[in-house]
Amino acid sequence: MLQIKKILESIFLPRRYLQVKDRVIPPVSKSIGPGQWIVGRDHCLYRLFPLSDIPPAERKSAVGVAVRQWSPFAETGTWVVWHDGMAQVWIWDEARRCEAAEENRAPRARAIPETLLQPVPDQDGVRLVSCSHGVDGQIWRHGVLAVSHWWPLEPDSVQWACFIVSGDHDPGMAIPDPEKYSFLARPWGRSAFSSRTALQLHEKRLVSFTAAVLCFMMILQVVALGKWQRYRNALEEQVVDLTNEVQPVLAARARALENRRVAGELLSLSGYPSILELWTVILERQVGKDIRMVKWHYGEGKLSLTLQGKNMDPRLNVKSFQSHPFFTGVTVEKGRNPLELTVTMDVGRL
Repeated sequence: MLQIKKILESIFLPRRYLQVKDRVIPPVSKSIGPGQWIVGRDHCLYRLFPLSDIPPAERKSAVGVAVRQWSPFAETGTWVVWHDGMAQVWIWDEARRCEAAEENRAPRARAIPETLLQPVPDQDGVRLVSCSHGVDGQIWRHGVLAVSHWWPLEPDSVQWACFIVSGDHDPGMAIPDPEKYSFLARPWGRSAFSSRTALQLHEKRLVSFTAAVLCFMMILQVVALGKWQRYRNALEEQVVDLTNEVQPVLAARARALENRRVAGELLSLSGYPSILELWTVILERQVGKDIRMVKWHYGEGKLSLTLQGKNMDPRLNVKSFQSHPFFTGVTVEKGRNPLELTVTMDVGRL
């Protein structure tokens, strides 16, 4: 389950680039999920636009006009979250963001304001949120971010009082401790403004490009039809020739597979481990320093090894080989050479 979870995370979790202060923090995870460009709070401006008096059909265009009048940027990136006729709007310098994205090879990463990845409070009120750089004072009213102000450092009493007064709160309210949150898996508010605006701005270009692609594909199809017909006839002739040539190879392969099956059945009749399996276990189980094998014999379920090395302990060798299910009846004898040790054991059937 853990392996499956890691695979799913590598596919679906986003690769997040964080644009904060004067640098960009690249994604930590190695996922192949969609790219996300987190615009730090220090790069964003925020404002709430009450538009409940405007007809719903005209609200989006009204926000567009308001953003153009408010924005100080030549090219503005926008994220708008609607709530009961009120538009919560974040804007940033889109030209600067695109330049940073190109430098970090993330031109297609979706831009999301940092505030959208911080949890919404359970109830209305005032809070001070610790951001990737600086802090953000927030006043929430009826589930809407009514006022938001960013400081590079925690505000002093005068700055905090001015902020509180702007949200119609008691200026004597104490400065709370900054709250630190982990980023959410996805933004808490969907933006229905920026994507549609981009589509309207590029609608003509998109239609022209689509028409050109369709025409080009039709031309390719017409030209390719004649070539494919000629290739088809030639391929059919080659298939017949290759079929005749490959028949002996297929027959030989079938015979080889049958021989392999018969050999496997013959080997299985013995019921004893193979030489390769035994050697693997022997190399793991021999105990001593600078050991080398000078002689061995294996047959009819009996295995004898003559080992040569320094400081070989017979008891440890017996215990080591006896602990493996392959071996039983392990005995050890010292040879004439004090550096030699003969280990004899029975090899059980599989």
